Amino acid sequence: MFSLLLLACEVPITQVNLVGSVQDAPFNAGAPVVAATLEARNRDGEVTGEAESGDSGEFKVAVDSGVSFFLTLAHPELVSTGFSGVAGVDDFDAGTGYPWMATPAWLEELRVDHEACAGAALEGGVVMGEVLAGVAEIDDLNQWPTLGGVQVQVLDHTGELHDGCYFDDEGLSSADATGTGAAGMYAVFGVPAGAINVAVTVERSTGEEGTDVFEFILPENGLVPILPTVVWL
Repeated sequence: MFSLLLLACEVPITQVNLVGSVQDAPFNAGAPVVAATLEARNRDGEVTGEAESGDSGEFKVAVDSGVSFFLTLAHPELVSTGFSGVAGVDDFDAGTGYPWMATPAWLEELRVDHEACAGAALEGGVVMGEVLAGVAEIDDLNQWPTLGGVQVQVLDHTGELHDGCYFDDEGLSSADATGTGAAGMYAVFGVPAGAINVAVTVERSTGEEGTDVFEFILPENGLVPILPTVVWL
């Protein structure tokens, strides 16, 4: 009886703090972003925490513990950006340069790089990333291989699917590519703001096709960078 009562009890959701330092370029290669506004939401869309980055880009924002969180960043001179993750039961440090925000020039360069893809000219939000094959035996994800032949689609909140744009194996924008080239890079343009599912379809080691789905909230005319997009074969 005692064990049944325990199973019936709901474990209350508490909050932990996500701390980090915002920069204006990925891979810790940018300058600090001062006075960026950060808003964290849970899966129900409820705001769990709000913050503003300091003089070194530093911030602290509350998220629900043990569950998924969705983080959006805004700044008048930069592209609004969306991230997601899963919080643990303790405060955790995202580190310097994560999350990060793109400059309008950076986003325009991304469009130019994909000029062969008709979708690159579409207005709206952008989802981009680099697909890596997860290798359990290697601790350093920088050593994980990029993955070609991966199809990426975005399902927006209206139910519409948006196809990815890709580079070929030589790293050039391709109008005919239906999946990632050797570099594993992709971009999806023209996505409306709101909740999105990013579907990544790949051939597994079993020879069967499988799809991983990643959830995000895309800001208006914003960016969701999934660097890296990790799939397990």
